[in-house]
Amino acid sequence: MSSTRHDVGTIAWVESPFQLLSAIEATFAGALVPPVEVHLRGPTSTYRPLLDLVARHPVPSLRIWAASEPSVAADAGQWATELAIGDLFSGQAAAILARCRDLDLVVLDDGSSTHRALELVGRRTASLVRPRSSDAPARWAAGLIAHRLVRARSRGRMRAVSGLPILPGSQIAVRVDGHDFEWSRSVRVDVGFPDTDLVVLGTALAADGLIGRQHYDEWLRRQFDGSRGRAVYLPHRRDATHRSRQIRRLGGTVGSAGGLPVELVARNLAPGTRVVTLPSTTVMTVPLVAPDVRLECWDVPAYWWAPSASPAVRRLVDGIASSSSSTFDLFIESALRPVGSTGR
Repeated sequence: MSSTRHDVGTIAWVESPFQLLSAIEATFAGALVPPVEVHLRGPTSTYRPLLDLVARHPVPSLRIWAASEPSVAADAGQWATELAIGDLFSGQAAAILARCRDLDLVVLDDGSSTHRALELVGRRTASLVRPRSSDAPARWAAGLIAHRLVRARSRGRMRAVSGLPILPGSQIAVRVDGHDFEWSRSVRVDVGFPDTDLVVLGTALAADGLIGRQHYDEWLRRQFDGSRGRAVYLPHRRDATHRSRQIRRLGGTVGSAGGLPVELVARNLAPGTRVVTLPSTTVMTVPLVAPDVRLECWDVPAYWWAPSASPAVRRLVDGIASSSSSTFDLFIESALRPVGSTGR
């Protein structure tokens, strides 16, 4: 790709479908300097369903480069005004930051940990360590990004664009420009299971071994007990294969988000459909994108946690669960009961 262009306003480095959705929404809301050029890390197949959806519902001033490389994005950055990144812990983003020192920085949504990272940027001794990582291997990328972000923040050259509500007590150190998922709310997709009345979302907590397998499997059994085939399980992308077999034995159906962020799937469910989840980003996003479904968030009891779950992960998960009531006017119940539900 040639770098002899002068028509780039924002270069965005994207490493997951949810980050791509965040870039799309930020562009659609006019929150990024146009034109916006999004560079995708990894194979095109990872993003294909969302790319196809953008092709059917175009976003003005948005260009997307699939299967890009940090060096290509950095080269294009010489013509840009600002650089947008989603994963503040990424070594790939660190490589781009090292070469794009003069660009204003924009942080895109990358899930519930993004706001926590933005709080850390406000500290003079910020240490951006991925919450699920141990402190054992030194992360030079985290140190480089932390230094770069703290410097940009102190110079007033850093902001965030987010569709997530800012939780009570949050101490985010930069300006946050919001959007309301307008593009997501305007598109229609075929979810493939229109007659269901219950959708259970798989969780990275189980996929990454942060909670006990037996506790999670028992929780799933409770959700699907008596569902009579009308319940759908949407596995996490790293979910164990045995879990799909378990769901089918319980009489449920294993569905697929088709590579799309779950927010877009929830948007196209029938009004009143129950969407059940453990604490995750979806607790904050689904009610905004799909207000007509009934979201139920269940807490994680202390005895579920595996030894590998760091205190930072536990605080983040507990914070999402405890804040959901004040954020969405939910009701509170005890452990192993839903933390709350939304919907009409």
